[in-house]
Amino acid sequence: MTRASASDLLRRRLRAQSLSAGAPDVVAAAARLLAVQAQDLPAARWALGVRSPGAVDRDVTDALDTGILTRHWPLRGTLQLVARDDLRWLLALTGERQWSATARIRSQWGVTDALLDTARTAAVDLLEGGRAASRAELAAGLTAAGVDMTGGRGYQVIYALAITGTLVWGRADGASQRLALLDERVPPAPSLDRDEALARLAARYLAGHGAATAADLAWWAGIPLSWARRGVQAAGARGVEHAGMTYFIDEQDALPPAPGVILLPGFDEYLLGYRHRDLALAPEHAARVAPTANGRFLPVVVTAGRTVGTWRATDSGVDVEPFAAASAPDPGEVAAAAARHAAFVRGSLA
Repeated sequence: MTRASASDLLRRRLRAQSLSAGAPDVVAAAARLLAVQAQDLPAARWALGVRSPGAVDRDVTDALDTGILTRHWPLRGTLQLVARDDLRWLLALTGERQWSATARIRSQWGVTDALLDTARTAAVDLLEGGRAASRAELAAGLTAAGVDMTGGRGYQVIYALAITGTLVWGRADGASQRLALLDERVPPAPSLDRDEALARLAARYLAGHGAATAADLAWWAGIPLSWARRGVQAAGARGVEHAGMTYFIDEQDALPPAPGVILLPGFDEYLLGYRHRDLALAPEHAARVAPTANGRFLPVVVTAGRTVGTWRATDSGVDVEPFAAASAPDPGEVAAAAARHAAFVRGSLA
């Protein structure tokens, strides 16, 4: 098996993730990645913006409003941005596993099948005909139908209705979104058997995240490692060896140079897209990126494919906290990256 250096693997990841060669628009960026972690919606919007050089924040909102992009729970029980055409086959592959994985917590909250039947009927009555509701409005409607939506039970009801194909997050509602019926926003799609879906999943994941291991794919998708291995094999991915591990890559060998400073949002796929993150983030700095026990990932600064610090937006630009003085990013490149972020948020590239 061919050996690969860490720098070669990182250059492949930068290209796959549209960070060294940008995507034409935010929908193409999302489709390239297949799914973009999105419990923090503003961060997810910038995750697409940083990969789409000509995009502004409104482009992501417009794509969500029209339904070309969806926000749902197709992978590992976490909200993701997914291109509309990819949601149904992903949910068909993973929905049953998510349903089984959350059986205990549904039982703890008293979310029974009978209660969900009542909630589903009430949700359809409330939303059909292209209507949408905020989470509070939907909760009020379901409460009126006899469904207790207090506390964590309300979240479990919405989540269960989503992964079983009733609900999806729809158009923008301030900093959040309104809920709508999945069948009214996502067209039907041909069904795939499990092996077909696994092959597609592996090919698409590696196209947007390679170089990556089968264990990376299993973690990212929330599937058994045996499924990930079957998918990688069916996809015909080529493996290379690094540090005793097999990384799967695409067949393109012409790699663009690694870009300079990149300001990535918290929860970005460049780190969260992998179980093993040591290539891009030195283990001794991991606690600087995820400093609390609640699983939050801070925005990070990447240079030459490696994470070298964290950052936050300020009124005058960005404030960078490098991990070490020797790896501090070039101030001019930071300023250029900050200007791009500000233009995206402002909504004007002028």
